[in-house]
Amino acid sequence: MTSSTPINAATDGMITSTTGPVDPVANLRDEEARGLISLASDALHAALNLAHEIHTHIYKPEVTSAAESQRKLLATLTCMETADHYLRMLDEVLAYVPGTGDPQAAGTDDPWAQ
Repeated sequence: MTSSTPINAATDGMITSTTGPVDPVANLRDEEARGLISLASDALHAALNLAHEIHTHIYKPEVTSAAESQRKLLATLTCMETADHYLRMLDEVLAYVPGTGDPQAAGTDDPWAQ
């Protein structure tokens, strides 16, 4: 994973921004959050596609066998469980605020606040 934020050699490698030094752990957590939401979205998208295929079979049973629909159902459930896993991991990442561990302490600096 790469960052577009420059590393300042004068600050012993601490990542800096236009507003000053940034905690490298915060940058890592940000990248982790982005990766986890992407994985969760991919898993949900796959589940939706499989559910659509099952829907097609139910309304047009001549297209697919019942055994194939059951296989797709199990795959759909696996995708949903995978999405659930990544979303729970994301919840832990979003709860982490470097230095405090308290999500309420983020205030307006919280990059996910709206």
